[in-house]
Formats: sequence, C-alpha cells, structure tokens
Amino acid sequence: MLVFVICWLVIGPKYIILAFAVPASLILLLIFNSIWNHGLRNYWFVATLIPVSVGILYLIFLSHNPWQIFLIIIPAEFVAYFSFRIGKRHK
Repeated sequence: MLVFVICWLVIGPKYIILAFAVPASLILLLIFNSIWNHGLRNYWFVATLIPVSVGILYLIFLSHNPWQIFLIIIPAEFVAYFSFRIGKRHK
C-alpha cells in the first residue's frame, strides 16, 4: 500500500493507481494461501484475478475503447478451471 501512496503523491490522484492495488492484493492472497493453506481455494483467487487483470488492461487502453479485450476472459477462465481440475480424482 505504501507503493500506491507514493505513486499517488508523485504522479497525482489518478484512479488507475488504485486499480492496480486489487490485482496486487489478489496475487499476495494467492501466494500466502499457497503457503499457509496448502493451495486450498487457489482456484477462486485465480478466477478472480483473470477478470480484474483484463479490467486493468481495459483501463490502461481506455482511450482506444478496446471492448474486445473482455472476450479473453471466457477462454482464460476455462483454462484456469481445467488446469485446477488436472490431477483431482473422484472416488
């Protein structure tokens, strides 16, 4: 959070700076969940990180109106879901 406050002071009050805090927090949650909870519920952090990251990309290129970038979410969510399903056996 200190990094975002420093960027806010140096660059100015831009909404994009605070938007970067969400994926950074999700990545930290993913790391600490992997360490402390042995990866339980990691899928939910990754599944949330995908649309948030695409939303950040949209905000970066907002002047170009790249609405097509949201189409990336669907196959990315499928890849994340099936990659977390690999190795799980149902008994």
